[in-house]
Amino acid sequence: MVLGQLRAARVGFRWRWRIYRVRGASMAPTLQDGDYVLVDASAYRKGPPRPGDVVVARHPFYEDRHIVKRVRAVLERGDLFLEGDAPYDSTDSHALGPVPVSQVVGRVIRRWSLRR
Repeated sequence: MVLGQLRAARVGFRWRWRIYRVRGASMAPTLQDGDYVLVDASAYRKGPPRPGDVVVARHPFYEDRHIVKRVRAVLERGDLFLEGDAPYDSTDSHALGPVPVSQVVGRVIRRWSLRR
């Protein structure tokens, strides 16, 4: 699931929180296409993500894209195995491989939709 960042909404949240718009269905039913998520960019300053956390990470192959996935496992080298909640509709660590913790932007702490 690729996210488009709302730059105007980041004003005021610049350092700790970021808002992204979800595009795609790889996290359904948890997150739907068009939902917005609030991401805490400082969530992992004191420790790595844990299995079950929903995180936003930089796409490993496209510098200007982000992905939102659930952490399924933290690997020995400090890499994460990320997986979508809809595995048949998700480009995740099954295809991309492990994602370094350094690529994680932050943890999703809120979700909302303007459609519901």
